[in-house]
Amino acid sequence: MKYVLLALALAGGLAAQQQNRAPAPAPARESAELREVRHQFDFAATRAAAYIHSADSIEANLAADGAVLHPRIAVLRQRIVAALNEARAAIDERDFAAARAAITRAEALIDRFAREIGG
Repeated sequence: MKYVLLALALAGGLAAQQQNRAPAPAPARESAELREVRHQFDFAATRAAAYIHSADSIEANLAADGAVLHPRIAVLRQRIVAALNEARAAIDERDFAAARAAITRAEALIDRFAREIGG
């Protein structure tokens, strides 16, 4: 019971703090460059997700037979994820040159990954 009262007191304190804050500024309109880079990122990430899903299915089928994916495929999958994470971080920092470089690297890795899994 005392934990419930403590939780209610904390929630009330947080609500009071939220009311005292100034309203958040309206988000700025996205620049054309930001929209373009996000579009490129989304396209690459969607392709990566589709191929990784296929590789996961292949891996599950192999595991049922007591086999495993070739380590090269697992490494490619991790490199794709790392490149996309780097691109996302660069986009968040509005470093569009770094974002484009990471997206280009991710796309090349995705192409290699697709060939490796037979896509």
